[in-house]
Amino acid sequence: MFDAVTNEELPSRELTTLHLVRHGAVETGGRRLAYGQTDLPLSAEGHAQNDAVLQLALRTLPRPEGVLSSDLSRCLQPARRLAERFGVPLQVCPQLREQHMGAWEGRPWGELSAEDSQGIHDYWDDYVNARPPDGENLREVQQRVRSWWSE
Repeated sequence: MFDAVTNEELPSRELTTLHLVRHGAVETGGRRLAYGQTDLPLSAEGHAQNDAVLQLALRTLPRPEGVLSSDLSRCLQPARRLAERFGVPLQVCPQLREQHMGAWEGRPWGELSAEDSQGIHDYWDDYVNARPPDGENLREVQQRVRSWWSE
């Protein structure tokens, strides 16, 4: 499958295929919210989106060895259904949560922009390195998930 040089360098010839599935839309009361780790429920649209993804997964994906999910309900609900339908274990991993938005959690973006337009501008200009007050930036999310994966 790999060339000779690659085969010599690989610690294992086993491959892990990871299928990433995003949860459906959440209930925000019609507002755009900074909700990273706020445990918002799925909206009716989100439930329908999850149903469609579940059906697609069952038709097209090979049976996985397991399902991994964040502990937030919007992720856990569809993950449980996938695990049950495939008949595989579900592993709940808080480390897979979305970005922690700190002091911005659960607040409308418009309100945040009015309060701190420079901070919001700086965030969107470089969200890999910029962080919400008391939150984490994308680089820190990456480190959190990478550390979990390494374990």
